[in-house]
Amino acid sequence: MDIDNENYPGGFYKLLRQLEKKEVPFVDPLSALPAADTDLAILFRPLTNPAPASATQKDLTSHHIAHKWQSLREEFAGDPEIWALHALCIAILRRREAPSEARALFLRIWAEHGTTLAARLPTRWLISAAATFADHGETIDRGLAGKGCRCCSI
Repeated sequence: MDIDNENYPGGFYKLLRQLEKKEVPFVDPLSALPAADTDLAILFRPLTNPAPASATQKDLTSHHIAHKWQSLREEFAGDPEIWALHALCIAILRRREAPSEARALFLRIWAEHGTTLAARLPTRWLISAAATFADHGETIDRGLAGKGCRCCSI
């Protein structure tokens, strides 16, 4: 088979290697998460434009949580800060060996503010939330609901 005519340049093996890289756990993921008892309601204030990455942050690999947190803060600038925190929890949970604190925070965000998130989050992040519920839901029913929503979005 001619490599230029493949659906996945480099073949299926290369595609799997790329997916594997995306599952490498973040370095120090808990350093970006707030305390377990943080008042989530105050996180509905808009994120201000984040400061540009410092030289130290620029030296961080894409596997360090500070790098991911910076990029999410940039993506959600002007939106409620809780959206960025929600996305950070999802990013952490999509990796291998995700800390239980990220799961607990993700579930708490939805338990306390799910109605607001469901009404206002961008579609991309609602789909990501459904996929995360499919893998990390508290109950079988919530996991199945997440799987159903994930399948409908494809």
